[in-house]
Amino acid sequence: MSRQVVKFVGIFSFLLCCISGLAQQEFKIQKGDKLNITVMEHPEFEVIDVMVLPDGSVQFPAIGFIKAAGLTPSELSKNIQVALKTYVVDPIVTVYIRTIQNQQVNVLGYLNRPGQYQIFQPVSVLTGLSRAGGIKNARRVKYLKVIRANGETDQVKMKSFLRDPNLLGDLNAGDTLFVQEKNEFNWARLTFFTSILGSVIAITQ
Repeated sequence: MSRQVVKFVGIFSFLLCCISGLAQQEFKIQKGDKLNITVMEHPEFEVIDVMVLPDGSVQFPAIGFIKAAGLTPSELSKNIQVALKTYVVDPIVTVYIRTIQNQQVNVLGYLNRPGQYQIFQPVSVLTGLSRAGGIKNARRVKYLKVIRANGETDQVKMKSFLRDPNLLGDLNAGDTLFVQEKNEFNWARLTFFTSILGSVIAITQ
């Protein structure tokens, strides 16, 4: 076998492995995602921006409701193809995830750009802070708090976090990271109570 043939076989094998790896990493459809579903040469079955409902299903012409959440686009395509065989001969179905709704984290509090940010895999708290433009002034931060999507809460002092940024673990879709600023001394409140105290003293004299 010539060197060129061996080289070609090696490159082909490498590309095949890459394609296989990408297929394994195909995103799964989640509740709240919006899908485009097309059936080749059958525009009457095309649906655009159909939302995955809270029960995990989507509504499709002729079929009705079909499970989508937890499946990859390829898996959903195959399921629709099977269901459509009653109406279409050898249907070819394509599913696109048009909008991913559930892959976001909230990064709020004493930050330069607090807001909601898209993620496609778990990210570190440091990455979340970076997405939000960083903390305005770390010296004025008392706590970092993560409210998980399931309602659980993790909190650490800023000093502890600076020593070990892994204390809070990773941020997953649906989590909220909150940067809590230290409470400044309220001079207005002190003035109010001082005025009341002065009035009381004046009355009792």
